[in-house]
This record gives sequence, structure tokens and C-alpha cells, in this order.
Amino acid sequence: MMNFRTAAFSLSLGLGLSSFLAADTAQQSLSDLDALTARWIALRGTLAEEATLWEQRKAQWEEELKLLREESAALQREIDSNQSFMSETELRRAEAAAGLEQNEAELEALAEQVAAARKRIQEVQPLIPESLRVHLPLSWEEVEASSLDAAGRSRSAQNVLAYLSGLETIQNRLHVTRETLEFSGVRREVDVLYVGLAAAWAVSPDTTWSAMGKPTAQGWQWSEGGVDPQRVRKAIRVYQQDESASLVTLPLQVQELQP
Repeated sequence: MMNFRTAAFSLSLGLGLSSFLAADTAQQSLSDLDALTARWIALRGTLAEEATLWEQRKAQWEEELKLLREESAALQREIDSNQSFMSETELRRAEAAAGLEQNEAELEALAEQVAAARKRIQEVQPLIPESLRVHLPLSWEEVEASSLDAAGRSRSAQNVLAYLSGLETIQNRLHVTRETLEFSGVRREVDVLYVGLAAAWAVSPDTTWSAMGKPTAQGWQWSEGGVDPQRVRKAIRVYQQDESASLVTLPLQVQELQP
């Protein structure tokens, strides 16, 4: 009898313990589920925050990429502009170099022309009476002293052109001067009428003596007589407007000079 009771108590105790254990397990499962749910909710919140942050960063990155593309395009335009400027600069530099070469060639040719003109001017020096040199803008010594090197070439050309212009003025006009001529050891003061550098007539102040002059490579050559002193005086007075204009005939001696 006692054994039956013991068995019954044992069974009752086992069932109670089993129920307690089952209840405790269920309670633990609910706690774990709540924890998992909480973690899931937190994770979803974190994911939502991450998604929002991603969208914000994406928009920021897209804006930055847009700015970078615009800056890149601006830099490319600047590069293209610089390349275009460099191309134009190189072209201008090449044109300037070509122009410089042409100028140097022209200067070399000019130097040859100036040298030839100076030689010709030197050859005609004996034909220019001292009394007519006052019509020249500069002396032959100044022309001769100017350098023909690269530094003085331009100045030398200007001097030659000025001197030639003065010669042209003398050649294309009449001139009356007072000079002293010597014949047979006798010096005479005379008035001289020059027709450019082609011919000349001299007459004494009292109109009793006359001479004819012609240019030669050695200078002016004078011959006494050969012309009426009255005609020479009349021509001078007409030129100086001391008499009314009238036709005056004078003999002319022409000598062709060798070039």
C-alpha cells in the first residue's frame, strides 16, 4: 500500500515538474521572440536611416559629379582656347619670322642700292660748284660718313635720299651766284648763271667780259668769250626779275659724261 502511494506521489510530482518546465520553456521562447522582434524593428529602423542617408549622399554625390563635369568642361574649353591661342601665336611667330627674313633681304638689297648711289654721288662731286652746295641738305662728307652696317643702314639710306633730292633741286632750276674765276693767272669776280648742272655763263660786273662753262669729270671748264656779255647780263636780270620777261638766246655747250 505504501509503495502505491509512493508511486502515485512520484507520478504527481513528475507531472507537476514537467508542467513547470514546459511553462518555463514557453516563457523563455516568448522572451526570445520579443528580443528578436525588437532587434528586427531596430534593424529596420537602422536600414531606413541608412536608406535615407544613402539617398541624401546620392543626391550630394550627383551634385558633386555635376559640378565636376561642369568644371571639367570649363577646363576643356580653356585648354581648347589655350591651344587655339598657342596655334595663333605660333602662326604669328612664323609670320613674324618670315617678315623678318624678308626685311633682312630687303635691307641687304637696300644696302647694295645705297652703296651704288653713294658711288654715283661721289662721281658727280666735281660737277657741283661750291656756290650751289648751299642748296644741299647735307654735305657729301656726312653722306660718306654714314655707316652701311645693319645699325646705320637706314640712316645712310635717308642721307643718300636727302642728298639726291637736293641734287635734283639744283639740276631742275636756274641759279645765279657771285664767284671768282681765274683765267691766265688773273682772278675775276663774276656773276654766273647756271642751268642746273648742265651749262653756265659768266659775266663781269661791268658787263664787259664773259665766259662759258661746261661740266667735266674733273670739274667745271671755263672758256673766255663765246657769248655776248650783254645777253648774259640780260638773262640774269630777267631771272632776278629786274627786267620784264623776254626771250634771251645763249649758246650752249653740252658734253656727255661717261657713266
